[in-house]
Parts: sequence; C-alpha cells; structure tokens
Amino acid sequence: MIVTRMIGGLGNQLFQYALGRRLSLQNNVPLKIDYTGYSRYKLHSYQIDRFCIQGDAARSCDIVTTRFGRPWDIPAVAMHMLHLRDDKEYYKRCWVKERILGFDENVLSVGKNAYLWGYWQSEKYFDDIANILRNELVLKNPPEGQNKEVLNQIDACEAVSVHIRRGDYVAMGEMKKIHDVCTIDYYMAAIKRSLELCTCPHFYIFSNDMPWVQQNLHINAPITFVQHNDSKHGFEDLRLMSACKHHIIANSTFSWWGAWLSKYAEKIVIAPNQWANVSQYVPSDIIPEKWIRIGI
Repeated sequence: MIVTRMIGGLGNQLFQYALGRRLSLQNNVPLKIDYTGYSRYKLHSYQIDRFCIQGDAARSCDIVTTRFGRPWDIPAVAMHMLHLRDDKEYYKRCWVKERILGFDENVLSVGKNAYLWGYWQSEKYFDDIANILRNELVLKNPPEGQNKEVLNQIDACEAVSVHIRRGDYVAMGEMKKIHDVCTIDYYMAAIKRSLELCTCPHFYIFSNDMPWVQQNLHINAPITFVQHNDSKHGFEDLRLMSACKHHIIANSTFSWWGAWLSKYAEKIVIAPNQWANVSQYVPSDIIPEKWIRIGI
C-alpha cells in the first residue's frame, strides 16, 4: 500500500494526495492517508476529507508497516534504526522522504509499499492522471447560502480570481525566509495584463488579510471581496476560486490549486515568477508551462 503523510494547509494536502494517488494507481495498490500530525499541528486544519478522495484513513499498523518495512508489532524504534542502516537508494526504501523543493523523478519509481513524507509541489508528479484528479477533487456537498450566491455570480460573468496571501507569510519568521510576499506591484501588473487579455473581467478577491487588501488594492473594474468563509472553510473558497474563468495567484499552493482545478478550457493563469527563496528551487517545476509568469 501507499501511505501519504498529510501536513500543512489545504493546498499542501492536495499535492500530497495527488502524488499518493498517482503512485497507488501506478502500482495497483490501495492509498491510505495519515493525518495524525494534525493532532499536534495547529496552524492549519485537515480539510481534504471534504473532497471525493479515494483513500481511507491509515491505521497505526499501516503507518508503522510502511514507514519501517516490518510488521506493526515489532518495536518502532528498532525498525527505525534498521531503516537508517538500509543501503537501498532512498526512493527504493519504504520511507520516502522528500529531498528537494521541486520535482524529483526518482520518486516515481517508488514501489508498492511506501510511506510518503514531503510536500511534492509539482504537477509533474501527477500530470498523467490530471483528469482523474479533477474528477475526484470536487467537494462532496453542494454549496449553500452565501457560497451558492457567490458561485452563481461567478458563473454568470468573466470572473478572475485574485489570491493575496499575507498573514503567516508576513508574521512568521521561518515563512518569510522561504517565501517572499507578492508585492502590490505584482498584483497591479497582473491585473493590467488581465484587463488586456480578458473582454470584461470581474475580479473576485480572496485573502487572509482583507483589511490590507481593501486599503491598498484599487482596480478600475468590477470587484468583489470574498470574505465570508473562515479558515476552517477554506475548501469553500477553493471551490469559488476554481469556478472562476481566469486566475491571478500568489506564491501559494492554495491558489495554485484554485487555478489548476478550473476546468475552463481557455483559462488565463498569472503566477509570480519567483516562488520560493530556496537555491535549488526551479520555478518551472511548480508553474505549468502555459501559465504566465510575472516578477513579484
């Protein structure tokens, strides 16, 4: 079986599911999901279970067996020491931990019994099952109330989603070391490009710092600030975002998936050229070739 470790926000959960699903199909084995980390991780909540995913919750014995390659009743500490002495290449071991922020083709050689530990932020891991994922990554329950109203409005116009992520990117020191915050100049350049490419755009703004956005973002076009969903209902914002025809994303996996899950054939996606402050990071690993890249 393939067990994928879930951690991080919804965007990261979707990447972790996508690689796990691809490897489970490739190896014709079940996919199990380990979300036990959320008992300790409080920054984000586990939300991917709101979608029509194909994977059961991993049991303790599934986690230990796949991580350490031995039956669950042998002490985990001993198995971990055996694993560290394993002379196999890392992607041929049971415990497969991500080594770089970007695409690593070796991971696609993982065998039928593996525990995946990483973020796996690249479409290249799952582009050959894109249609399967787009059909599975839909919410189980239909929209209600204000989400239904906004969705109907989005469907009736040339909607452009704009995701402005600040919050943890601004406040948390470790986050700031890895991710630059997309500047207002980036968003204004992206909006200008959208106005040139779209006939009659209506901009739908999503952000975790809406007061800052309303004070600093000024657009000479129809605009709607979407701010009725709290962080525990990010999946609802993702549904609204993915319903838009076009997208201006942040260097955030959340808006990446909002754009990627859109089924509009002629969609325009504008993304920041620089995604992360990591020396070995390759922008083309995460930003699909057809998307437009603009400096942040």
